[in-house]
Amino acid sequence: MKIWCYFFIVLTMLITAGNAVGASADKKATEQKGGRERLAVLDLEAKYGVEKAFAAGLSVIVRDAIHSYGQYVVMSQEDIRAVATREQLMQAVGCDDGSSECLLDFGRAIGTRFMVAGSISKFGTTYTVSLRMLDTKGKSAGLVNRVSEDCKCDEDGLIETVRNVSAGLIGKQLVAKEKTRFETTRLTDPKRVADEDEQKRIADNQEKTDLVAKKANAEAALKLADEKKKADEFEKQSQASIAEERRKTELDKQQFVAEVERWRKEKELAAAEAERNKLALEMRKTEEVERQRQAEEERLRLLAVTEKLKKEKALAEAERTRLIEEKKRVEEETARLLAEENNQKEKNKLKQLATAREQEGKGAGDGNGKETENIAQESHVAVVLRSKPIKVKEPELTKFINNYNFFEKGHNVSGSFENNFIDNGVTVTDKKTGLIWQKSGSSSRISYFRAKAYVKDLNSNKFGGFSDWRLPTLEELASLLEENTVNDMHVDRIFDSTQSRLWSSDIPDNYSGYDQYGTSYILNLEEGFFVRSIFVKESFSGEGTYSTNFENYARAVRTIESPL
Repeated sequence: MKIWCYFFIVLTMLITAGNAVGASADKKATEQKGGRERLAVLDLEAKYGVEKAFAAGLSVIVRDAIHSYGQYVVMSQEDIRAVATREQLMQAVGCDDGSSECLLDFGRAIGTRFMVAGSISKFGTTYTVSLRMLDTKGKSAGLVNRVSEDCKCDEDGLIETVRNVSAGLIGKQLVAKEKTRFETTRLTDPKRVADEDEQKRIADNQEKTDLVAKKANAEAALKLADEKKKADEFEKQSQASIAEERRKTELDKQQFVAEVERWRKEKELAAAEAERNKLALEMRKTEEVERQRQAEEERLRLLAVTEKLKKEKALAEAERTRLIEEKKRVEEETARLLAEENNQKEKNKLKQLATAREQEGKGAGDGNGKETENIAQESHVAVVLRSKPIKVKEPELTKFINNYNFFEKGHNVSGSFENNFIDNGVTVTDKKTGLIWQKSGSSSRISYFRAKAYVKDLNSNKFGGFSDWRLPTLEELASLLEENTVNDMHVDRIFDSTQSRLWSSDIPDNYSGYDQYGTSYILNLEEGFFVRSIFVKESFSGEGTYSTNFENYARAVRTIESPL
């Protein structure tokens, strides 16, 4: 056993000595590289018919080919990434051709003298390899050389083409020159020639240095082989001595067998331990995966619960809003029913009074129910508004709006007039003004002349039991306006929201148009103010045609007669 130890020690010393010689030669070669310029080779751009990974592999061949000539210190893509920032790398990707200033700027940023970029494409079975070389410094900065070559070959043949183009790019002899197609553009200024001569001299020195290193390595190898031969002979003698020793004593043999068996068991134990460690590691990985899976399931469960709670909250909020609206509707309906009930009671009471008066001869009715209504409304009219249409001047409009404190955006935005409406079904009674209104009105927008015809039809058909309906005056319309909007309308919700612009019977006093035009006022319930309407008169057009605001809704009104 000791002989074996001596042998390995001697062999290790010989190998170390050989490596030291080789390392010394490599160190000298490395020190001589200081005079060479740095050259960065970007990955080839994969164009039509070529995959990016394939182009990256050919880029390695370009770097190796240029490096093999010893003319430049070649930077790989990894070297570039090591010294360039992310912004600079993105800048390099954006450079589109060999004369691009951004490519030169990128080369200066990473501290290299020369930049090499190119592309590879394939059309049919023909590959096209194109390389270009740029100088980033001095007066000669810009394109130095451009070489391209076609290769109708397989991928193995393309490797030689790439090496051929790489050699041509740095001015070296091209292989199979008669089979290549390339174009070369070189700068011939004196400085370039001097630089090339200097580079050639450095390359020659490098070759000499490499030759010396190779010779030293060869001598070391011969010496090592000689030492190995001696070691082999020494091993043979050692083996013979060991065999002789083993033959001399059976005890040594048994010890040797026991040692081998012990080594085998130790090896088996080590293998078993390694297997246990492997299984334990896999178990830990499995447990970690399971833990992550359970955590993800818990996260998804909590997310589902959260979404469910959100939906339940939204449903609860919607239900709460619905209940509030329902409560409000019930309260309004209850108030309306109570008002109708009270009104009916009051009417019945007054009807009885009217009957008593009639029996006493103090009054007589015409049988159509109007006298009963007159008595019912006797004590409720607080404001009497003008019912006959007139020509209204602007000051008069402002005056009566302010007089009654009507709300109107154009004249009195702070106005507030409180009505006392009663819902009669198809009509609405305002006990404050003694007016009975249509609850809705015309179903569509109509002209001024059709509005008058619409009112005439109401009277013919005795709408609501009455035949004295008319278009309202401005004062009567103004009494409907409210400051706050309901359903986007400045009017009480008791009225239909369809009728948004209402015709008036009043006309402006200061219109100076042609004779064929007529004018009237309309009330815009959506905006909350009065608007003038100009239209062609009926006598000129039959029915009247459009000029501006010529179609609006009609809502008729009537006045409760004075009591007996």
